[in-house]
Parts: sequence; structure tokens; C-alpha cells
Amino acid sequence: MQGRDREAERYSEKVERYRMKNPYYLHSLAEKAITEKSYKEAIRLLKRAIKKTEYEDKFYFTLAKAYHLYGKHRKAIDSLDKARALVTDPAVKARYSKKLDLLQESTNG
Repeated sequence: MQGRDREAERYSEKVERYRMKNPYYLHSLAEKAITEKSYKEAIRLLKRAIKKTEYEDKFYFTLAKAYHLYGKHRKAIDSLDKARALVTDPAVKARYSKKLDLLQESTNG
């Protein structure tokens, strides 16, 4: 039975390596890291996700949130601006614009 356990462990490791290549999986891990207040880890994961899928506005939005919570407000503004530039839905674009305005006001004020 020990041979089966080792084989199962190898497959499990292989699956995890494959999952770590999936930008949407990385995004979900980043969201979990944010809820756990592990902002630096969330930023690291989101940067990896963005390298794999540069066109996903929600990755930049989540990155903006992580930067903001980590105290990196200029980077949060830049990431939110990028999210707004990428989104095509007018309602989401308006929502991002409003959040961007609020973030810029709180940073300048």
C-alpha cells in the first residue's frame, strides 16, 4: 500500500504545480490571502497571475485592493487605473472610476 501512497502524493504534487500555472487559481489564492491579511503574499500572487493574463481587469482591481490595504496607495491607484482601462462594461468602468476618485481623494486629502 505504501507504493500507492507515494504514487498518490506524486500525482497530488503534479496537480498542485499545474494549478499554480493557472492565473485564475492564483487570483483565488490572492483573494484568500487578502482575507487573511497577508497582503504581501496577495500582491506576489496577483503579479504572477497578471504575467500570465495581462488583460483581466479583475486581477488589477484585486491588486489595487491589496496595495491599498498594504499601504501602497500610489500603486493602488495605478492598478485601479489599469483595471479601469481594461474593462469594457460601462457599468463596471463607472464603478472603477468612482473607486479611483475616492482613492485619489483619500490619498491627496
